[in-house]
Amino acid sequence: MTSKQISIHELNRSIASDGLLLQVRLLLSVALTLIAVPVAALDVQETTDFPGGSSFTSGVSVGVLDSGLNTISGGLAGNCSNNDCNGASAGDTQDSFLMTVPAGLEIEGLTLTSSGGTGPINELRLMIRNVGSDLVNESEAVNQTSSNLLTQSIPAGEYAVSVFGGSAQSAGAFSLNWSLSISTTADPVAQRDALIALYNATDGDNWTNNAGWLGAAGTECSWFGVTCAGGAVVRIFLENNGLTGTIPPEIGQLGSLDRLFLGNNQLSGPIPPEWGQLSSATFISLYDNQLSGSLPPELGQLSNLEVIELFGNELAGPIPPELSQLTKLQTLSLSNNQLSGSIPVELSQLANLRRLSLSRNELSGPIPPELGQLSNLESLVLNSNALTGPIPAELSQLTNLQMLRLGSNELSGPIPPELGQLVQLTSLSLRNNELSGSIPPELGQLIALEQLGLDSNQLSGPIPFELGQLTNLQLLDLRFNQLSGPIPVELSQLSNLRQLLLNFNQLAAPIPVELSQLSNLRQLVLNNNQLTGLTPPELSQLTNLQLLSLSSNQLSGPIPPELGQLGQLTSLSLWQNELSGPIPVELSQLTNLQRLWLEDNQLTGPIPAELSQLTNLQWLWLSNNQLGGPIPPELGELTNATQIDLERNNLSGPVPMELGNLDTNLEFLGLAQNPSLTGTIPQSLLDRQAQGLLTITFDGTSVIGCEAQRVLPEGYIPGLPLTVTIQTQPETGTGSYAIEDQPPSSWAVSNVQGGVFDSGTGTVKFGPYFDANSRTLQYDLTPPANASGTGVFSGTYSKDGVSTGLCGPSTLEPSRSDLVVSKVASVATAAPGEQFSYTLTVSNNGPNTAQGVVLTDTLPGDLALLSASADCTGLSVVECSVGDLTPGAVASFTLEVEVSDTAPAGAIDNTVSVSAITPDPNPSNDTSTATVEIEKLSALNLVINQIDASSCPDMSALVTVTDQFGQSLGGLTGSNFTLAEDGQSLPFSLSTVSTGSSSRLAVSIVIDRSTSLSNADLMN
Repeated sequence: MTSKQISIHELNRSIASDGLLLQVRLLLSVALTLIAVPVAALDVQETTDFPGGSSFTSGVSVGVLDSGLNTISGGLAGNCSNNDCNGASAGDTQDSFLMTVPAGLEIEGLTLTSSGGTGPINELRLMIRNVGSDLVNESEAVNQTSSNLLTQSIPAGEYAVSVFGGSAQSAGAFSLNWSLSISTTADPVAQRDALIALYNATDGDNWTNNAGWLGAAGTECSWFGVTCAGGAVVRIFLENNGLTGTIPPEIGQLGSLDRLFLGNNQLSGPIPPEWGQLSSATFISLYDNQLSGSLPPELGQLSNLEVIELFGNELAGPIPPELSQLTKLQTLSLSNNQLSGSIPVELSQLANLRRLSLSRNELSGPIPPELGQLSNLESLVLNSNALTGPIPAELSQLTNLQMLRLGSNELSGPIPPELGQLVQLTSLSLRNNELSGSIPPELGQLIALEQLGLDSNQLSGPIPFELGQLTNLQLLDLRFNQLSGPIPVELSQLSNLRQLLLNFNQLAAPIPVELSQLSNLRQLVLNNNQLTGLTPPELSQLTNLQLLSLSSNQLSGPIPPELGQLGQLTSLSLWQNELSGPIPVELSQLTNLQRLWLEDNQLTGPIPAELSQLTNLQWLWLSNNQLGGPIPPELGELTNATQIDLERNNLSGPVPMELGNLDTNLEFLGLAQNPSLTGTIPQSLLDRQAQGLLTITFDGTSVIGCEAQRVLPEGYIPGLPLTVTIQTQPETGTGSYAIEDQPPSSWAVSNVQGGVFDSGTGTVKFGPYFDANSRTLQYDLTPPANASGTGVFSGTYSKDGVSTGLCGPSTLEPSRSDLVVSKVASVATAAPGEQFSYTLTVSNNGPNTAQGVVLTDTLPGDLALLSASADCTGLSVVECSVGDLTPGAVASFTLEVEVSDTAPAGAIDNTVSVSAITPDPNPSNDTSTATVEIEKLSALNLVINQIDASSCPDMSALVTVTDQFGQSLGGLTGSNFTLAEDGQSLPFSLSTVSTGSSSRLAVSIVIDRSTSLSNADLMN
């Protein structure tokens, strides 16, 4: 057990207080140790002449109760006996008040002190009753000091407390001073019951770690995830621990609980309203569960709450306006739920709020202009709702705002130019709304901005040249608007820009040559505009460029050979312009290129054979040009290609047999509308076409090569069905023909289309057919779950009484893939609150296609997912669907994450794993771990030593700050002093305090890494 003793102050009542109250608000989990700081007295108003004790002053919480020095005075008409004077109904002058004992606590000690009395009464009595109920505790007479007046412990509840005079033997006036001290302790029975209720309700037997739980009474503080202070439970940390089931209401009995972490589990059901009794709670985290129901308005009673994280659940209904009573709240995170209704105007009363995140809900109605009153707000995230109306100009009053995300709503009207006053802003996203009008040039004042997303609106007019002042900008996304005019030359001043996305607008004039100065640019996307002139060869100076898209414009002239210097380029899109001349041989130097789109231009000359050096190329689109000459046989070396489109040109000569080498990945081969192209399609490509894996367009002559051919998939997976196809093309004049095919004996045959299965012989039979028509015959085949080794087929083609064997493969091997996954973090170190990204990459090094490939990434509890690639779902457990991955193919995904403000220092290991339906005989490379080191300050002792001052009301004190980090902090600063070195001590004095008034000294501690603790207020 732990008790909290409230000190007694016996000074002249004219002094407001003799102590200093230090109020410290913790940020970033920096520990402050407070030593010898007296607690300010709480005056209890006297009320005289209460017959029956029926009237009381306003209620007080026992957690902060110190009745201080009080006086009972009055007069007695005559002698009274003990029985006349010690009852509340005797008409004595008395002090009375209401007292609340919070849930989970009980009173274990009462000390009543009497002093300074005059007159016939020289002793006191104490009476405690349940409000409206029975007597709980009545003391004996006290004429000096009692050690403990309790006859029994007093549990949680609301009580009436009376202090009154004892017996007197004569009449006359009297005066008696008194003070009361109360000590409390955690109720061990209620505390244990609450923890056991949590264990039972959340399937504690199957937790990931349940060490110590349900141990003997008195061991609760050693249970896994439970932290105590002097025997009282103050912290429960069970994040990512496999909790399932519902949250029990008994948790509300833990009156001393400060922090509760139950995030990233599988909890369901509602949040109990009894949690409104957690009066000591400062941090509640329940993110990434399946909690449902509405938010209890009782949460508004948690007057000490600073952080509440409920994102990633299934909570529904409105946001309770009662949350506005949480005046200490700094973080309110309710994203990724199903909350509906409007944003309560009352949230504007949360004066200390720093982060408000309500994204990905079903909120509607306008954004309350009153949110502009949240002067401490640093992050306002309201994206992906159904909010309507204009963007309030009042948001410009949020001068500390660093992130404003209002995207994917239904907001309309212009962008308020007043937003240019938010000079701390680093991220502004208004994308995917119905905003209209021009882009305010005032946005050029946002000099800290790193991301500006205004895409997918109805914005018009020119791009303001003032945006060139945003020298920290990394992303400028203005896609899918109606912007017109030229691209401002001033954008070339954005030296940190990585992505310039201006596509799908009405921009005109030539591409500014000055854009070649953007040395950090990764993506330059200008397609679907009205740009004219030449393609600037100076773009070759963008050596970090990975994506260059200039398609669907009016560009003319040749393709600059200098573009071959863009060694990092993976995608080059120049299609649908008016480009002329040959395809530059220099493009063959783009060895990282995966997509080359040059179709719908006026290109001439031959296809360069050197393009075969682009071994990573997947898409080669050259259609609808004026290219001539033969198809280079070297194109058969592009074995990673999935699409090759050469249609509508002037190509001539035979189709190269070397194209048959493309039978692994090719999905489309376009050769049509080349009038001079001759020859036949290679057999391997026809086989792939017969399997439904390849589409071929060709106007020449193509032959199968035999009259009946079996087509098998590339391999089999035990227990999964596959389809066998038999393609027939009988010679002209054939009278009749039939097919018999015998699959492996233990494999199950089904779904025979147009034929029958003879179970006696294990043979699939088609026909006889009395014509010479071509047919595609199919049946399904399922190998046993324990199948291994080679499956052998045998079959016959009988034509006009003469039998021959079937063409095509006669064996089928087990499918084998070798998936290799890697995970790379964009940073090596990160600080709490910082954002970074992971890149997940999977490749198939095996001989067969890997079917049903899925990447699974379980994020650690200290990381929150901000966004992910399109095929990824989930929040704490992210699954990225790859689908089928052909041999040699690669798929990549990106996860954007944010480090929790409370993340401890040390390494965060994050592992991704890959799985597939296709067997992988080499599982050693199916996982990959990326490690990011979290930097964090570990401890800081702020020691406040009060020095007694005998000459009140003048006071002085000594402040000592001790550096315990093992390295210099580079200086600590305060509003009235500077601490430059370890262990430095500085005196300060408070000004004279008049009777009934108070004085205040504010101390602000700032740490070098641009991270500040909130004010530590010294009050007298």
